[in-house]
Amino acid sequence: MVSTIDMALRDMATLQIDNKVDKITLPTKLSMNGILEVDEINKSITVEPYVTARCILAIISKLKLTLPCAPNNLDVTVAEMIQNGSVSSSSKKYGLFHHIITNYEVLTASGKVISAKKTKDGAKGNNNAMFYGIPMSKQSIGSLLSVTIRLIEQSQFVLLTVHPVKLANISEEMLALAETYKHLTFMDTIFCENGKGLLVFGEFARTKPAALTPFTNWNTFTKLISKTEQEEEYYMDYQVYLDRYKDQYSLKHIYSGTAKETLYRFITIDNDYLVPLENYNEIATVLSSWKVTPVYLTLVNVPSLPGIFRQQKGRNLFHVYIKIRQTISKKTFNASLKNCLQMVEERAIELGGICLMSNRMFMNEAAFWKMFDASLYRWIRMKYGSETIVPSLYDQVLVDA
Repeated sequence: MVSTIDMALRDMATLQIDNKVDKITLPTKLSMNGILEVDEINKSITVEPYVTARCILAIISKLKLTLPCAPNNLDVTVAEMIQNGSVSSSSKKYGLFHHIITNYEVLTASGKVISAKKTKDGAKGNNNAMFYGIPMSKQSIGSLLSVTIRLIEQSQFVLLTVHPVKLANISEEMLALAETYKHLTFMDTIFCENGKGLLVFGEFARTKPAALTPFTNWNTFTKLISKTEQEEEYYMDYQVYLDRYKDQYSLKHIYSGTAKETLYRFITIDNDYLVPLENYNEIATVLSSWKVTPVYLTLVNVPSLPGIFRQQKGRNLFHVYIKIRQTISKKTFNASLKNCLQMVEERAIELGGICLMSNRMFMNEAAFWKMFDASLYRWIRMKYGSETIVPSLYDQVLVDA
């Protein structure tokens, strides 16, 4: 097992390049971005918190394994995905990233190292409360030392089923198609012109396709299918599918031409929301009234579990993940987009929705704790010594109240 990991790390060197081919960054113990163990038998991987999804996938793909919830941005770290909340196209099946975690090793504020495990019976000594309290808590409860993540088998290709929809009816379409394609793992939304869109459902291909359209990136694929009027199927290499949004998250444009000057005159809002599917239309109406269009939608299967994000229906419930990304002049920000985002937050609270912790938020602390569940969180803060030492979650979130 160790030799397999070492070999993968050497091969991975070409994936982490800082502008120059000869300048390579590999995981180190000092920066807490290492791979600690790969358990091929039980299909799990134990990593340090600041390793990226891209590094993990580079290693486990050699074992024909993958992350059940591989994020759209592969360069985010495990810590970011856990502390902020993270959604992927496979969240329709697996939920948020922290729902595939089986163990946290945590350094508490009192200096103790504890292991918080997922157990069905709430066995003593497993720090079950901490296990459910860590997700989306930033670093307000404790510092992550290591995380054990469940893995699944992967195939070389994914089979994508494209279904055209009208954006005005997208929540009804998502609900109906989610039932029709409930056995499929992946779901993406593509926005087209004239009020039309495409819902793309996918699953690992069990057999190698006889003919494969040579898609080199997601943009090529979306251009091909943008005028689709009926349900169609396509195959895509899984590695291409994993990195389909790479260009959207690239920062290379920041260092080119007059882009540096642009950074001083504009700000980019990159906010993520989860709203119960049955209430999505009400949020869509708010966004539409401010002429703000989501750049990405997918379904998230949210279980009824304790924690900061707690839906209390007693059963799994579909939420719509809404991503808003908009660059706007700093001069006009306060009068336009800020008001829109404030209204989205207010309606999300009323409708049982939440913001992810990476958002730029505008609510006061009272409203914040109407959106999230503080009962378990505050008990954990007191039990593990964080209450008087570590800034609270609200204080750690970027809030512009």
